[in-house]
Amino acid sequence: MPVRANAPRVQTTRKVALLVETLRSYGRGVFREAAHLACTCSKWSLLHQEMIIDTVLPEWIRESAIDGVIARVHPLTVDSL
Repeated sequence: MPVRANAPRVQTTRKVALLVETLRSYGRGVFREAAHLACTCSKWSLLHQEMIIDTVLPEWIRESAIDGVIARVHPLTVDSL
């Protein structure tokens, strides 16, 4: 029996960390667009942490089983990862 090339794939929900500062309009725009994508185009579960651009990363980021990160952070903040 031939294998169907276009068999539907099961899409799992992906955990995406959203590390942006929402006090400024740029960060709010990033947050809004990520939320829009999560609701309409993908199966994302967003984990949001309010951040200031030059603060250290939250501890849970190292301990969580996340699939991706959308962030606006200072490059020195992520050196430890």
